[in-house]
Amino acid sequence: RFPKRHFPQFALAMLDWVIGVSLSVAAAASASLGDNLIKWSYAKTKARKRKGEHKRPLYRRPVLLVGNFCNMVLNTGLSLVSFAFVDASISIPFGGMHIAFNVPLAYWINGERSSAKTVM
Repeated sequence: RFPKRHFPQFALAMLDWVIGVSLSVAAAASASLGDNLIKWSYAKTKARKRKGEHKRPLYRRPVLLVGNFCNMVLNTGLSLVSFAFVDASISIPFGGMHIAFNVPLAYWINGERSSAKTVM
């Protein structure tokens, strides 16, 4: 058991770790969301072009802008803030969850099917 005077410091150190890892996982999720929104925006533009409609400029595509915001601002910002709570050696490996989040998001947003061969 921990002496009563040391317990709050231990609990705060554990809380820092949980916050840092959670922010890192949220950064990976925002990157996956951004990637899929960008891909969906380009697929939508390609479908419009096939219908004969004119191509809108990049700044007039809200889904593309939100996807870029998720990638450039949210992902980077959450990653940097996570470094304030945990060391980079702990936080950075959770960035690999980007791939784990990408598989279900690609199915839900873009309708992409994945097989065991694709995942491996």
